Amino acid sequence: MLRSGVIAPKGGAHLSAFQQSQRHKIVAAIEHKRAAGMTAVEAVTDYVRDAAFTTLNRFVALKMLEARELVQECITR
Repeated sequence: MLRSGVIAPKGGAHLSAFQQSQRHKIVAAIEHKRAAGMTAVEAVTDYVRDAAFTTLNRFVALKMLEARELVQECITR
């Protein structure tokens, strides 16, 4: 998928079965946003923002667990 909202009809042959499955889920999430009334560009931008926010939250959660010494240091270094 491109920031312009263009999504190829199918994934490339280089993708594994797992990657194809993940691609299908991403495309479905973007199509759901489009069905809710977003443009293609808005849907892709919103998905990328959501994914980045989720990733950041996971890093913060791990950092908080490190600070409480509930997990081994894995983010700090």
